Amino acid sequence: MPNAHLEYSTVSAGLSIIRVTCSIEMAQYLVERLTELAQYLEGKDLTCLIIDCTYAVKAALDAMEQAIYGAGGRRSAGIRTSLN
Repeated sequence: MPNAHLEYSTVSAGLSIIRVTCSIEMAQYLVERLTELAQYLEGKDLTCLIIDCTYAVKAALDAMEQAIYGAGGRRSAGIRTSLN
């Protein structure tokens, strides 16, 4: 992942929220790792952590969709990715 980068901040993110800025490649990596973590935690008494992982995965997928398709989720002609 030569173009992958990650920045995080709590500025203007709200209470108990971390704002993450990263490349599509890093977002895909984070989605994979957070999904694995949620699966690993299944059956353990850590429901809140599983929910947090799930919200993070959803937020990352939404952000990737917006980055690829633009606001409103409309697909732009000519853009092809593994998510199409």
